[in-house]
Amino acid sequence: MARDTIPSRAGPAGAVPTRDLPMQSRAAPVRSVDAEKRTIELVWTTGAPVQRYDWWTGRRYVEELEVSETAVDLGRLNGGAPLLNTHGQWDLDDVIGVVERAWIEGAEGRAVVRFSDREDVEPYWRDVTTGIIRNVSVGYAVREYQITERENALEIRRAVDWEPMELSLVPVPADAGAGTRSAGGAAPALFTTRMVRHAPQPSLSARLRLLRLRR
Repeated sequence: MARDTIPSRAGPAGAVPTRDLPMQSRAAPVRSVDAEKRTIELVWTTGAPVQRYDWWTGRRYVEELEVSETAVDLGRLNGGAPLLNTHGQWDLDDVIGVVERAWIEGAEGRAVVRFSDREDVEPYWRDVTTGIIRNVSVGYAVREYQITERENALEIRRAVDWEPMELSLVPVPADAGAGTRSAGGAAPALFTTRMVRHAPQPSLSARLRLLRLRR
């Protein structure tokens, strides 16, 4: 395992480096609608690789989410996490519904959410049922990344311990290269993330050169 050179929180000698990161977000499409129960079923992640930007180092990297029952903590979603209007977190009016149930199915994260019957929420519900609003974004906190460096390629940060915090209806899918930012210029909530770095993997040409030298 190579030495981690990313700026991180100080800790005891030999400890795994950590970093305080804001909640992240990804987008996925709205799926089936139950008009009578005012619920929709949706896929909130497939774990597909996305390119992000590290504001600590000024470098880009590829983020992958491991989608499994061991990697994803569904406690908050299944504890009644909110359905928000575009990740709004500063007003009760931003809460337009609630997560009824969340689960992992194959390589997908799925959920059923129920809309409030408040009068101000009705326009959002109508736009979802008529197909005008089609995108949902998940806000999540990563507790541990496994980092793999690659020759002549962006490093891979695979989230192997992470927790979805909320689901949001969004007008445009969130930029995959940016974490969710707080409204009004206030500082975002930060979550401690373990950064476990692995040694870079040599390219195929480098491995072939090494084999020839050993002969």
